[in-house]
Amino acid sequence: MAGYSLPFSLELHPWQASPALIEQFRQAAETLQSAPNLLAIGECGLDNKCGTSLPLQTEAFREALSAARRLQLPVIIHCVGYWAEMMQSVREVLGPSYPHPIIIHGFRKGPQLAQQLLKAGFSISLGQHYNAAVRTLIPEDRLYFETDENPILHL
Repeated sequence: MAGYSLPFSLELHPWQASPALIEQFRQAAETLQSAPNLLAIGECGLDNKCGTSLPLQTEAFREALSAARRLQLPVIIHCVGYWAEMMQSVREVLGPSYPHPIIIHGFRKGPQLAQQLLKAGFSISLGQHYNAAVRTLIPEDRLYFETDENPILHL
């Protein structure tokens, strides 16, 4: 598609979730479904520190997960606090054998939650600030690193 020469992801971030943005996301996912440089859906997810209601965040998150399933793309998840709700949505929308990576963006929590996520099939992305004990738990094929926190890595 013209205008998209670099790889990109299609985001529906919980901080900006609104009915209008959910509809724009649906339309963008439809329009961009054959874009060869569309590599992932996300950042999408749930955040208990933002002003958007949980029901609206959940609607947006499930829409993003549905788009990932339709387009067969990896998912990049932003999650703050709503870990059980996030995992439930992933199970219900993507199912237990989703064939693409489901990546937790910028994971900063401890080993216990990391082990729970890994056991459930998630991959983990670490940013500039992370728990060193977590790094040793993540298998190499499920470990990602953030580039948005380090200006040297920006394109």
